Amino acid sequence: VEKSWNAGRCCGQARAAKLNVDDVSFLRMVAADVLAAEPGVDPTRVYFAGHSTGCMMAQRMALEASDLVAAVGCHAGMLMVPPSSPAVDSITTPSGYKPVPVMEIQGQQDSVVSYDYATVLRIPYWPGALRNLGWWRQLNGCPTASPTIISYGSYSIHLHTGCADGSQAALVDIPTAGHYCFASFPPHVNTTQLAWDFVQQFNLPLPKSPPPLWPVPSSPSPSPSP
Repeated sequence: VEKSWNAGRCCGQARAAKLNVDDVSFLRMVAADVLAAEPGVDPTRVYFAGHSTGCMMAQRMALEASDLVAAVGCHAGMLMVPPSSPAVDSITTPSGYKPVPVMEIQGQQDSVVSYDYATVLRIPYWPGALRNLGWWRQLNGCPTASPTIISYGSYSIHLHTGCADGSQAALVDIPTAGHYCFASFPPHVNTTQLAWDFVQQFNLPLPKSPPPLWPVPSSPSPSPSP
């Protein structure tokens, strides 16, 4: 509706009280229609992606349609629906949720969706990229509070592995990027490829033993830090 998704607290007409569009059911129907029309599509590899509100909606799908979503790789958006609360680090796992691997890609210079925790009209609003990663760590039952940080010069990946059902949680952190953190914008990181490399590892049911450390690019060599 009006180029918006009902992703929760943000944004646009789809979430307005007079409409309150059920986009979770809508996207379930879209997926069912595609799978019925295209028998060659693997129903165990339904991935969600998006930018900004689309990323928020992709994460809402991971939370509320975990039976459908094999993995999420998305840009510049965070989880904006309960049980998440923007000023609270902890999150309660909803009944029926199954772990879904999630990668969020975020520029630290984003002036639209704040990388850090932020308020709007003095009300807690943006949870921040690191808190969002922490929520997915908890939801996916990852074993350690601190992620492995893999540095690649112009960006780094904060990665939780060894999570329940072979899932993972990841944040691609780009210090100099803004809201449009794609290859055509400085610092020209091919984040679409990063997202695809992440999600394509997974299918439903999730493997018990995914690669222990992702990604492993040919160059430059990663320099993990504790």
